[in-house]
Amino acid sequence: MSALAAEARQHREAAFDPPPEDALHPQEILSLYAVLAYVAYNLDIRQELVQAILEAEYSVDNVARIGRNDFQSAIGFLIDLRMDSLRSRR
Repeated sequence: MSALAAEARQHREAAFDPPPEDALHPQEILSLYAVLAYVAYNLDIRQELVQAILEAEYSVDNVARIGRNDFQSAIGFLIDLRMDSLRSRR
């Protein structure tokens, strides 16, 4: 099992802060990790950095805790992510 799949499984099995009706489905969590890995690869940066940026953007300590209502915007955020724009936000 790849490290990405193992991490997704670990997060899927973790307790969720949002109420169950707002919790992401396991396939949505896996999708977020897949897009996260794709973005990290294309930007040539570590996956952990992209994950930390996503978690900070949505004020969560774990990708799996992003609410279901934020799933589409989280995917869009990852797709639109550019490191140069993040550096200029400071």
